Amino acid sequence: MSKPDSADGSRNTRSVERALDLLDLVARSADGTTLSSAARDAELATSTAARLLQSLAATDFVTRDEHGRYRAGPRLYQIGALAVGNLAIYSLSERHLRGLAEATGETAYVGLPVEGASKCLYLRQVESPHAIRHAHWAGLVIETPGTAIGAALHDQVGPGGFVLSRATRIEPDAAAAAAPVRDTSGSVIAALSIIGPSFRLPDEELERIGAIVAQSAADLSEELGYVEDASAPTDHTHPIWTVAGAATRR
Repeated sequence: MSKPDSADGSRNTRSVERALDLLDLVARSADGTTLSSAARDAELATSTAARLLQSLAATDFVTRDEHGRYRAGPRLYQIGALAVGNLAIYSLSERHLRGLAEATGETAYVGLPVEGASKCLYLRQVESPHAIRHAHWAGLVIETPGTAIGAALHDQVGPGGFVLSRATRIEPDAAAAAAPVRDTSGSVIAALSIIGPSFRLPDEELERIGAIVAQSAADLSEELGYVEDASAPTDHTHPIWTVAGAATRR
């Protein structure tokens, strides 16, 4: 069988990239998306978007309802469920997130590093019981510079094992505490985080929450096989805050 020439290979690669871009757009649309909207957002000709969406629909990655709106299909949900189900941290973190939300009254998250921890994928969350609470971020990918969870994923924590942030570029009205989760080698593979409105979290309360998050992260790390160095000092008197991507003492 002859191999495709480089031009054919480039076209095939570009078609795959375009199809994945469309799949991402459809998956992010809670109410579905129309052909014209998908083509516009993906910067594609309508005919190209229609052809690719038709292929995705034929393989059940997307579905098209009676109003002509494209939505995530059963095969996409199946693959997502399989991928998440294979992550031990997804199932193990549930108990810890529920405990954090109950102990702090704020929304608890577990996040995974993306692109060398320059970004974070919020894998799972348990929401605050308050009417005013942090938004639903499960499945969202954010830029990490200046955030508490970003500093935790980079292991920029103080002796207390946690890092704090307030009024970040991403969340100017929120405050957060985060701590790293480690595997058997001691490498940071995830982070636990609490996020809530700044008016409800003065510095003293946020520091108290930081210690709770650090303990939950340590317990989860132990479940994942990490053995903490018992000789390491513990000091909660000088918490680490992250400011514009740099960890500083306050």
